[in-house]
Amino acid sequence: MTTNAGSEIKLNPGDTFFNLMDRLLRLPKPHLWFILNDPAGTGQVALANITTHDPTNRRRCGAHCLIVRHGEHPFVAEGHTSCVRYADVLYPLHRVEHAVKHPEAERREPLSRSLLRRVQLDLVNSPHTPDDVKDAVRASPR
Repeated sequence: MTTNAGSEIKLNPGDTFFNLMDRLLRLPKPHLWFILNDPAGTGQVALANITTHDPTNRRRCGAHCLIVRHGEHPFVAEGHTSCVRYADVLYPLHRVEHAVKHPEAERREPLSRSLLRRVQLDLVNSPHTPDDVKDAVRASPR
């Protein structure tokens, strides 16, 4: 669990927030964002989101996508193919805390331990993930 001095925000690996970074990144619709590491000590938060899987969009999806199925998290709709998007993954802790305080950001059900672990493993094993992001996730307690 991570808190800043004077802050009441607690951020843990697997915590999820709807519409957390979407305004900042000017995304066309809100997503479910989740924390992949414990930012204590580093001051960096590794984030990813669940998005619609689109295998025709090579920039966003492809054979390397981690598919999340209905039943793995309440956010994933039945009959809808979703995947994890690792883009703009590492953020300063103060920026994420600011986003969490925004009235449009909603805390949601955390990822299950098994889904969090699967996402973390996919991220650190991907050749597309920058080393600093891999290091932040590896340093997080499992």
